[in-house]
Amino acid sequence: SLTLGGTGSGNNFKGLIMGWGGQADVTISNLVLHQSTIQCNNEGWFYLKGTTTVRDTVGDRIFTGINHNTGGGRNFDIQCKMKTVGDESPKVIFKHGRNAADTYTTFKMSGDFTECKAWFEVQGQNSGLAIFLLDTATFGAAFDSVKTNAVQLRTNSKIVFTPNAVQNANAGISVPAGQTAYFGTRTYSASGNCKGSVQYDYPDHDLLLPVFGSGTFTKEDDGRITLKNDWSGFHGTVAIEGGSLILTDDMTTSADMRVVVKAGGVLERA
Repeated sequence: SLTLGGTGSGNNFKGLIMGWGGQADVTISNLVLHQSTIQCNNEGWFYLKGTTTVRDTVGDRIFTGINHNTGGGRNFDIQCKMKTVGDESPKVIFKHGRNAADTYTTFKMSGDFTECKAWFEVQGQNSGLAIFLLDTATFGAAFDSVKTNAVQLRTNSKIVFTPNAVQNANAGISVPAGQTAYFGTRTYSASGNCKGSVQYDYPDHDLLLPVFGSGTFTKEDDGRITLKNDWSGFHGTVAIEGGSLILTDDMTTSADMRVVVKAGGVLERA
């Protein structure tokens, strides 16, 4: 087991794990995260396995990709079982960690979150994209109490669904006021142990997760995404910059949600 960080104040209570090399496989049977940072410093993927318990609301719990060279991505695959304790709803930050242009960090969610009330804030940068890639992750009703923030997308962050994605209505997406986030069908992956990236295009799909907030949520990439979910808590702008966005009678909207179709985008009605 490993307890990372503590509940006090100051740097003495902050923990750090760093993955280095072409690929980092880390399995910890009982990892407890207080205020702490886990860094992916390799040109590839950091695979976190085992069981992770996220504690408290003091300080930050951060996963970040630290890029030093041009091209390539520092990516996380969260394969662990992640839990919280009691009524605690701590925030976990997924943070793009590079200032150079046209870089990215992908945070792939493929673990068991059925006993987790933590909520996830995805942070990009002006020069780099933070991608929240929803894969085989399972979310339970524990998310219901914080679903307006379950996945909070900040500016220059993006949510993408793989064909295996399990969409649970309790795990809502939030785009806060003043933020510009994205959703689409394309993400990127580090190409082995070398610099550069590989593009992955995912098939058309239905978006079933509820959406909240009052920022700008932008559809990009080719492909078609069909909205069948609850947007009644979203009071911002949906912008279509690429491919098709399909509205259906199975979605609910707020009275002040706006839809903007830009060059390259298509709005359809089912």
